[in-house]
Amino acid sequence: MRYRYLSWRSIHWKSKCLAAIIFTLLSSFLFISYYILNGYTNELASYEKEVASLRRENSAMGKRLEDLKQSVRREAAAVNRISKRNITEALHSELKAVQKSLGRLAAPTFRHRPETSHLDCRRLFSSDAAYMGEVAASRIALIEQRDLDLSCEAIRWRVLPPIRSMEINFSIAFARIVHTDYEFLEEQLSLTYSTENHYCYHVDMKSPDVFKKRMSALSKCLPNVYLTKEKLEIDGAVGKNVNFAHMACLKLLENKGPWTYVILQQTHDVMIRTNMELKQIFQALNGANDVQITPCAPFHYDQSSTWDAESLRVFDGIHMKISKRSLKTPLYIAKGAVQASLSRAAVSWINQVNLTGLIQQLNSGKRAVDEMLMSSLQIADGWEMPGRFTQQCLKQGYSYEGITRMVQWRQSKSECLAGFLRHSVCVLGLEDLPSISKLPHILVNKMMPSFDYGAIACVSELLFNRTHLGQAHHLNISFYKNQPAVRFYNHLKRYGEKLSCQDLYS
Repeated sequence: MRYRYLSWRSIHWKSKCLAAIIFTLLSSFLFISYYILNGYTNELASYEKEVASLRRENSAMGKRLEDLKQSVRREAAAVNRISKRNITEALHSELKAVQKSLGRLAAPTFRHRPETSHLDCRRLFSSDAAYMGEVAASRIALIEQRDLDLSCEAIRWRVLPPIRSMEINFSIAFARIVHTDYEFLEEQLSLTYSTENHYCYHVDMKSPDVFKKRMSALSKCLPNVYLTKEKLEIDGAVGKNVNFAHMACLKLLENKGPWTYVILQQTHDVMIRTNMELKQIFQALNGANDVQITPCAPFHYDQSSTWDAESLRVFDGIHMKISKRSLKTPLYIAKGAVQASLSRAAVSWINQVNLTGLIQQLNSGKRAVDEMLMSSLQIADGWEMPGRFTQQCLKQGYSYEGITRMVQWRQSKSECLAGFLRHSVCVLGLEDLPSISKLPHILVNKMMPSFDYGAIACVSELLFNRTHLGQAHHLNISFYKNQPAVRFYNHLKRYGEKLSCQDLYS
């Protein structure tokens, strides 16, 4: 093997080359480091200048802010001085306009169900014939939800108003016999719901279980909604047990708060008055009951039965000043609507006397057996029910229609605007809305969600707007004060004597 030896000169030359390379690399590194460091130094100096500039601007802003605060204080003091002076009418108007605009921005709106959200109720109430015909061509039927949320949170959300209503310092009670259409009833409750009021329901024993379950949930979730414990089967066609059902509610309600009047209702009654309007109406009635009084045909009740208070044991065991003549005088039977408005005093009287025998005897009839009790009690002169009227006017040919219920009795469906007749009563629809909005009554009968829920939804929207948006319906209070039954009772209370029927109806 041969070895190659490098000469000293070759080694020396290579060492110089390596040193040159190392020097070059080191110089490049130092140059680049210097360049980068110098750049950072310049940038840092720039940032320091910018920070100093921002500090100066901040100081200037602080001074300007202090100047603005002082200016605001001066302006506020000036406004305060001006407000203490007499402000011009123009300024008052401007302020009211601003308040009104703000109120509109925050105003609640009626929560329509999806099936009626497209309806323009204003056009329907204003008798827009073309639009009414278009909507009536495809009437909306309310289809109840099978899986309706019955939690208290859901029920309260649906029933309680979106904003807290102002208390009216007047309590009203409602006694309603129901058998179907829970979601409709829940919506009706929402329109008059107030913690000041009391709501009693009697659920027909033959109602579907799902309906009973829903009504039970409603009463459990709202503290002033009650269900009667009585289990009665209601015969709607004949009217059997309707009076007993209402009596059950009246007994229950007497122990529930200081309400002033109670309204007797049935399933498909629709309220057309707000709580404030009801207060004004009942104050105008001034203790008088509002019960329809019309002649009763003999075939409605058994004329061979005894109808005097003594035989019926109406006042047995009760300390009331009733003359012997009044006890032995047969009750004059009148006929009228089940729907009525009764004073608290009248309800206390009804709960005190014994009406069981009378109601049982009326129940033995074959037709409209529920339409004779309240009308007959209202004109029983010798029985002295508080808030009563008199039988003398009926005997002289004067009926009393009352202001609680509006109903349209007809012979054929062609006489009904909506073209639907049920048990000789027109079922109201969209075509009736213009007249409904102008009625002086408390409620209308009947409206059915299975026939025309759109019409019901529009009435609900109307009441909601009157309640929460200040769209008040200016009642003619003198109309209520001058009702014959009201004038009669007020005169009887004040002077202890009766006005003649001719004077009452003149």
